[in-house]
Amino acid sequence: MSHQELSWSARYEKFTHAGAIRKAIAVYGEPLLDLGRDTPELATAKVETLLYKTFVPTRRVVSIIQSEVARAHAHSVLHYEDPKMVLANAYAGNYEGEGYAPTCISGLAGSGKTQLRKAMQRIFSVPAMIKLGPGHGEVPLNHFTNVLIGSQKSISQILRPLARPEIANRKVRISEPELISQCAQWQSQTGGCLFGVDELQFLAQSSDATTQVTKVLLAFMAVQKPWFFVCNYSLVWKLKARPQEATQRLLSRPKVLHPDLPDSEDWSSLIDEYERLLSASMGPQIFSDRLRLWNYTAGLKRLLVQLITTSYLTSRERGSTSVTWADIERTYRSASYQANREDVEALIANSIQGGLLRQDLKCPFMESEVELMESYKTQLRLAMDKRRVAAAVDSALNANQSKILNSLREMDSNFAKPNLANVVHLGKKKKTAKNLSDAARRYTDALVKGD
Repeated sequence: MSHQELSWSARYEKFTHAGAIRKAIAVYGEPLLDLGRDTPELATAKVETLLYKTFVPTRRVVSIIQSEVARAHAHSVLHYEDPKMVLANAYAGNYEGEGYAPTCISGLAGSGKTQLRKAMQRIFSVPAMIKLGPGHGEVPLNHFTNVLIGSQKSISQILRPLARPEIANRKVRISEPELISQCAQWQSQTGGCLFGVDELQFLAQSSDATTQVTKVLLAFMAVQKPWFFVCNYSLVWKLKARPQEATQRLLSRPKVLHPDLPDSEDWSSLIDEYERLLSASMGPQIFSDRLRLWNYTAGLKRLLVQLITTSYLTSRERGSTSVTWADIERTYRSASYQANREDVEALIANSIQGGLLRQDLKCPFMESEVELMESYKTQLRLAMDKRRVAAAVDSALNANQSKILNSLREMDSNFAKPNLANVVHLGKKKKTAKNLSDAARRYTDALVKGD
C-alpha cells in the first residue's frame, strides 16, 4: 500500500481502539484555588465554566464513538484504497444504493449527547491536505464534518457545511437538488467518511416540525457517507410516528446515552475528578457521598453541575466558602432547581409505579435497551427508598431533627426496602410514590428551616 493510500484510511485506524479514543476525547482542568478573593458571582462562574469544560469519558461514550469511527474506517477502506476509485468517486460524487442509515444518538436532556458530538470533533481536529492524484492537485483531507442546525430552516441552508467553501460561505447560490449533489461530491473529493448533525430541536419548533425534520434527515442520507444525528427523546417519538419507509431508514441504528449508574466506575471517576478540581475551593464534604449526589440528579451530568454551582453560590452568599449538605438540600428545594427536581421525581415515581411519563423523559427504544433501562430504574427506586428513610440528611442531627427522622422511619416501617433484584412492593395502605415524595419533601423542608 502506497503512502497516499495509507493516508486515506490510517487517520481512522488508531481510533478504532477504545484506549486511543478515551485519551483523545478526555478534557481535564486545573484545580480552582483562592476563589475566596473573588465575588460570589465571579467565583461561581469560574466553577461552572470549569465543570462544563471538563469531560471524563465513560464506557458508553467511548463505545458509541468507537462504533462510528469503525464505520468511517470501513467506508474509507472500501472507497479510497484504489487510486482510480478515488478519482472516479471524487468526480461522480455519489455511489450506488440508498446511502448510509444514520446512527440516532438519543438520551435524556443533560445526559451528554452534545458533549459526545464535541468529543468526536476533538478526535479529528488536526487539519491535513492530500493529493487526489497526478495532475489533480491537493484538497483538504476531511476527517469529520460537524453540522449544527441552529437557526437554519431550509434544507439548502442546513446542508451547506458539507459543500465546498464557496458554497458553504454562500458566495455561490445553487438549487437544492444541485446542492445535495455538490455536498456528496465535495465529501468524496476530500475523503469525507463521517459527519454528525446536532441541534435538531431548533427545527422541531415549527408547526410542521416532524415533516421538516424528516425531509432534512433524508437529505443528509443522500450525501451517501456514514453519519449520525443527535436528538432528544421527544423528537424520536415524533419520528416514530412517521410513515414506515422513513422510520426504517432513520431509526434503524439507535444508540441511547443512558446516565451513569451510581455504583459504576464511570460515576465514581466523574466525582473523583470534580473533587480534585473543587475540593480546595469548596471543601470535600459533598463529594464523600456519591450516591446522595446521584439521588438528586438521577445521574444527569448537567443537573449535577447545576446542583454544585448553585449550592456553591448559596454557601458564598451566607459567608462561607465550604459547601455543606444543607446547601445541597436548599438548592434541591429551590425555585431555580424546581424544573430539574420535578424531572428527577417524575423518573423516580415512574420507576416505582410505572404509568404515564412525559415523552421527553421516556426512552423510545425500550425494546433494544431493556437491560440498561432496568438497571437505571432499579437505581431510581433505591434513590426513593434512601430519600424517604434518610431524606439525605447531614451526619449531625439536632434533637428535634432526630425526632422528625424517627417519625418518618416509623411511618415507613411497613415498607420493605428494594434491592437490585426486586422492585418496590407497596404496602396495604397503598401509599403511592407521590405520597412518599411528599413525605420526604416535608421532612427536608423541616431540616432546611431548622425545625
